[in-house]
Amino acid sequence: MKPSTTSRWRDGRCRSREVSLWATDPLALKDSFFWYKANWTATPFVHLTSKRWTNRSNATTTVKAYGSVDSVTLTVNGVSMGTKTSSGHIYAWPEVQLSTGANEVVVTGTRDGATHTDTATWYVSE
Repeated sequence: MKPSTTSRWRDGRCRSREVSLWATDPLALKDSFFWYKANWTATPFVHLTSKRWTNRSNATTTVKAYGSVDSVTLTVNGVSMGTKTSSGHIYAWPEVQLSTGANEVVVTGTRDGATHTDTATWYVSE
């Protein structure tokens, strides 16, 4: 994923090549923010990547999550796609088949007996 650049004036000077971990909405954090968070924090969490890309044109996709948990389980439309572990805080499931229409994608991580979840609904056109 390419970082976004913005042109804007701040403190009376133009910051023409500013790169950030935030999207144009200051409250929307990019996936790269969560990868750094997974590597730098002890707080357990799990983050489903590309969840704002809701309209999918291809039914086959790689599902990826970042987190600081022991293991992550992927569930698509209520069906488990397996559990992954990682020493690099990146959990990936290649070649996941999505159904036509709405797909409920859920990643669930566990650490120290606590459960952490992130979800998205992805739509596949016919």
